[in-house]
Amino acid sequence: TTLLDCNFASDLCGFFQYSNDDIDWVRNTDGKTPSIGTGPLYGGNSGNTFVYVEASNPAPDNATAVIETPKFYSSGTKTLRFLYHAMGENMGIFTVTAQPSGSQVFIFHGKVDQSISDWTEVTEQLPSGTTSVLFKVKLSAGLKRYSSDFAIDDVKVTSNDDRGGEDKERTLVNCNFDAINLCGFVQRHDDQRDWERSDSGTTPSSTTGPQSGGHSGDTFMFVEASTNNTLALLEGQGNATIDTPRFSIGGEKTLIFYYHAFGQQLGILKVTAQPSNAQIFIFDGRTDESRDEWMEVIELLPRGTSSVRFQVILYRGSYSSDFAIDDVNVTLVESNGGGHEDCVWSTWTRWTYGSCSTTCANAIGVKVGVRKINRCKYGKAMETKTVPCRGSTLLPACT
Repeated sequence: TTLLDCNFASDLCGFFQYSNDDIDWVRNTDGKTPSIGTGPLYGGNSGNTFVYVEASNPAPDNATAVIETPKFYSSGTKTLRFLYHAMGENMGIFTVTAQPSGSQVFIFHGKVDQSISDWTEVTEQLPSGTTSVLFKVKLSAGLKRYSSDFAIDDVKVTSNDDRGGEDKERTLVNCNFDAINLCGFVQRHDDQRDWERSDSGTTPSSTTGPQSGGHSGDTFMFVEASTNNTLALLEGQGNATIDTPRFSIGGEKTLIFYYHAFGQQLGILKVTAQPSNAQIFIFDGRTDESRDEWMEVIELLPRGTSSVRFQVILYRGSYSSDFAIDDVNVTLVESNGGGHEDCVWSTWTRWTYGSCSTTCANAIGVKVGVRKINRCKYGKAMETKTVPCRGSTLLPACT
């Protein structure tokens, strides 16, 4: 099973640039780096794109550059394959480590290893429990420091977790935003503002957003509606957009996440599958009710989905319209047979909602009561639970 497959052709595939290093890795699209006598003259096996560390000014002596793959989850044995390029007169040190253990998987040391002008392939088995891989470059120092560009391309992580005839579930994304790297989530740059990470359990405004923590702790992601909120509501043009890391893998996938939508003039939270842009979920403040609680969403993703996009659209002038998300999970389930007479899907189906247990509303016009919902898994498992009724239709007052 392929957990990660990135040739950097369209983006960084959810790779995370560290902020506590000195310089960033750079994505190159024309096949060569700016400096003569160092760096690739062409891309790796699959084109002209790659990422590299530029050693020329303004990079300081002994500068470090660190980039980390998005998270991947699988219980089986994992193998890392990648191409690297290390050519120059004064090469530094390039190390690859498995996370979270920090175990060294590969090292190129300019003082002892030979500089060559071609791409070199590395294949290494990753330690048990590895959930990401970190690539770190430490540049050299001195007059010829500029001649020490490093590059990587065609990074691939595969897993062999065959369990015979059992149904297999693989976690592709599992993020509660406790880590500052946001699990590889990517802030879009074609919007008007960023999603923000809260680790205090609240948002700045007292009448909107979560006030007592995320769904499973104090951390969550939110869109702050107060700051410089002068934007009109424009259908299809998001004010704040963030994507999950890419999960380039086939099969049926299920998305589970929690959202919080509480305020007096809420806008829109739209969740879409990428690259198809198919709408998976929408909360529209004009028709859906505001609730000061975390709500669970479980949806089957379209085939071919390789990432999920969370987009918030704000109303003009409303500070009371913070949205938040937490505990985002994408799983892949492969079924190897078996069946349940009421379950024909190999992954969790959408929840099937029963009728609300009441036909009246409380004093503020919100539905009360509960209803049963159920879903299927693996083509043979059933789950049923009871949830509060929700909806925007005003009902007669309860007597």
